[in-house]
Amino acid sequence: MATLQATPAFTYENFYDSQLTSDITASATDIFLDTVPAGDEGTLIIEPDSASNREIIYYNSKTATKVTCPSAALGRGYDNTTATTHSAGARVIIAPIADWFNSLREAIARNGWMKGSGTWTYGSATTMTVPAADAALISVGTKIWLTQTTSKYFYVTGKSGTTITLNGGTDYTLANAAITAPYYSNDQTPLGFPHWFNYTPTWSKVSGTAPVLGNGELSGRFSMNGKTVIGRFKFAIGSTSNINGAGTWTFTLPVTADITNTGATFFFGAAYVEDAGIAGYSGWLRLHTASVYTTHAPQSSGMTVGDINSTVPHGWASSDYMKGTYSYEAAS
Repeated sequence: MATLQATPAFTYENFYDSQLTSDITASATDIFLDTVPAGDEGTLIIEPDSASNREIIYYNSKTATKVTCPSAALGRGYDNTTATTHSAGARVIIAPIADWFNSLREAIARNGWMKGSGTWTYGSATTMTVPAADAALISVGTKIWLTQTTSKYFYVTGKSGTTITLNGGTDYTLANAAITAPYYSNDQTPLGFPHWFNYTPTWSKVSGTAPVLGNGELSGRFSMNGKTVIGRFKFAIGSTSNINGAGTWTFTLPVTADITNTGATFFFGAAYVEDAGIAGYSGWLRLHTASVYTTHAPQSSGMTVGDINSTVPHGWASSDYMKGTYSYEAAS
């Protein structure tokens, strides 16, 4: 039996002492008791005083008269005990078990990482399915560490039921292969997690023909703290870049933004534009939609503020560049 992966409903209760109210077989999942424990999830020891018949069970739901194991395989004969028959009147208690302490020891040893329970399954390059017990503790911003031949790391950027959406930038991609040794963390700095991921924005325009990067540079990095996304990017014109005329430039974000409370004109970062060897301009970054942003920079003295395009704040040429930093709330 794997180490315990309890949900927040897991409860320990001092001095609990009860008994079975009906016989149970070795495969029964409904355990009827004269007094059910206070918690909706936990472990019980049946016949603790019998060296040959004592059994640990794991349950994850209850009624007024019984507790229920998730299945015979997952709930009976728990923590290296053997599922067996028990008669009505058998004593049932709650007491510390080895699995509790092994789970705690492993969590400490993993420096902020919790081991995933059951099987994690590939869905696509950016999605996978996890057991319900793990999904209950995972949300947008949770950090993932898993192995597919090598270690891979991701931020969780979405969740629907037991399906989670992952983002490892351009550094890590989920493969259509077995997922082994999965861990998750809601700590800010679990050991080994890279925190910063590279990503490649897409350069486009709000309208008109999209520009062509050619041998120019377009790069970015991002990090998440909970639902807060922090990022930076660099864009530089190359000798084969084609800016394709006027039109406000946009660049995709690494994680879809929540613009519910910000609108489409929310200023969320700072920009610097360099007309190489001639002048520099400060500016801002402005959310354009839930997934892209556009710069909004002032021009030279006496000129008006305007969205950056092929002629604003200057005529672009090879080696001209723009840098920006930003932060925003990720969509749920």
